[in-house]
Amino acid sequence: MSLGLDAARLLVATVLRPAEAAEWRAAPTALTVHAMALAARAQIDLLLAATLRAQGVEPPAALAARAASAKAGAAWAWVEGAAVLDALEGAGLAPIALKGGDLSARAYPAAFASLPDRAYLRHATDLDVLLARPEAAASVMREEGFELDAQGATHHVRWKKRGPGLAFSVELHDDLFDRPHGLSLSMSAMRGDAVAVASPDGGTRRVLAPLDAFLHLAGHAVYSDLLRDPVAALRGPIDLAVLLRATPLMGTSLTKAALDAGLGVPLAIALEWSSLLGIGLPATPGLLERGRRQAWGARRVLRNAHAALDGESPKSGPATATRALLAPSVFSAFAMLREGARRRAHLL
Repeated sequence: MSLGLDAARLLVATVLRPAEAAEWRAAPTALTVHAMALAARAQIDLLLAATLRAQGVEPPAALAARAASAKAGAAWAWVEGAAVLDALEGAGLAPIALKGGDLSARAYPAAFASLPDRAYLRHATDLDVLLARPEAAASVMREEGFELDAQGATHHVRWKKRGPGLAFSVELHDDLFDRPHGLSLSMSAMRGDAVAVASPDGGTRRVLAPLDAFLHLAGHAVYSDLLRDPVAALRGPIDLAVLLRATPLMGTSLTKAALDAGLGVPLAIALEWSSLLGIGLPATPGLLERGRRQAWGARRVLRNAHAALDGESPKSGPATATRALLAPSVFSAFAMLREGARRRAHLL
């Protein structure tokens, strides 16, 4: 067992099963130090500090300072994010908050109802929004003080706003994953199925239906640099567990939706990695039937996840090649490789 995986399991047990804080107290110093380093890299300092305090353990000064900084950043993100969503709503663009913008409103406050600062526990420095027509939002974003930062490769446009010592980005998406992805996703159906949830600031926020949100989180965690960094390798599975606490899902419905979308293998990898971290997620029969190509890709992803927790370089890559191994079809795998080569040539 590696120090990184042991520390990640300790961190998961502490924040998801806080009654087991005795495990934190009994852990060797080297393990808790590594766990706190992972918390910083995965941006869950505030969640860890709040959980420890709730169990009568005073966080070390460095962790407490990072937690205070994370709270300040998250508070600003809430203000800016709410203003952007309200402005887009007012323009009739029907924005849907994704990932952090969803979880901070819907899942984390419900899953950690006994902790203070519930709205800030899911730290985020940007806001991802699903729109039918991101290009129609340009005037709204400029009126809110944002400047165009960069054109997303194939599925989003990024806007940025700078404050005193802080920066906040908004990514306007017309798809859930970077294209070409070969997945069978209906954006119009997902927009139609979106639900409104109460947010901690007293307002409401439109988010994906629970099943769509869970599949997006699982797929994004696996596709996000193929679990090369602790944000995806550690916070991704925690996000999945927290969303399930807020909105329980049926395993059979989840399996069918994943297979229909072409996300069966990424979801299986996400659940497998979550299990290795000690997170119990619902069983999804039928997902583990991988072809040889996809099984090879899954092994590469899990090796990279282990390396990320130990602070090492990825054990395999490049990301485009590994992502192509997980593609739902050979045709989409070749399309990914072709697009990856085009982007590299453009950057060079």
